[in-house]
Amino acid sequence: MFAWELPSYSKPRIKVYSWTIPMVYEEREQLEFIADNLNIHIAFKGTIPAYRRYRKLVLRTDLKGEASSYKINVDVDSKVVLSVDELIAKATENKIFTKFSRDINLLDPKSTQFIEEIYYSLDENFRMSSSPPNQWLVFLRNKQELTRLCWVNQVKGTIEVAPFGIRNILLIVDDGVREGNSRLSVKAIKAHRLAKERLDERWRTLQISEEVEEVKEEFGLEEFKEEEKEVEEKVGEVE
Repeated sequence: MFAWELPSYSKPRIKVYSWTIPMVYEEREQLEFIADNLNIHIAFKGTIPAYRRYRKLVLRTDLKGEASSYKINVDVDSKVVLSVDELIAKATENKIFTKFSRDINLLDPKSTQFIEEIYYSLDENFRMSSSPPNQWLVFLRNKQELTRLCWVNQVKGTIEVAPFGIRNILLIVDDGVREGNSRLSVKAIKAHRLAKERLDERWRTLQISEEVEEVKEEFGLEEFKEEEKEVEEKVGEVE
């Protein structure tokens, strides 16, 4: 089992590179963790580092003093270089949720429709627990590059939506435009990434709406509202 190095993730609203953190994929648990001692990489082309030896450490504790999140500290001397294709095969287990062809500008407000389409193509349990879009992995097939959606402004051609481990999503696309491939100012990059924040917001809205509907069904809130309305009408008649 390996801890695979992954493209770094950066939150849209933080200064462009001030909270960009290295990540790893832990093969045994099929989860991503913050990497404690690796450098930042926006993308990997063709090959990717993996580590045979690593330690799982506590990152944060809750109010009871119990571990609430973890990080991975790799032994850099145990590094091997493997193909990106091998990582994708292991993380996806060759599963595909859906597949379609389209050119999508992720800076366009209409790109939220693309997010909705993906959301409803997923298994209910998976979509409720999966990471928001800007954390998704993206594999640009023509360039043989693995990156994250937070660094991509456009995807083109055939798009395959696959699970990446048990909580994330991988988009396998024919081609795309990545920020690191263009000569943009820091200000322009910041503006682009803020534009893509609407993707995360739409994803959270879909999850919250589904949770609300589940609560309504569980507690019969719709029936309660109908009964309440009937009572109000009868009171009005008496008055």
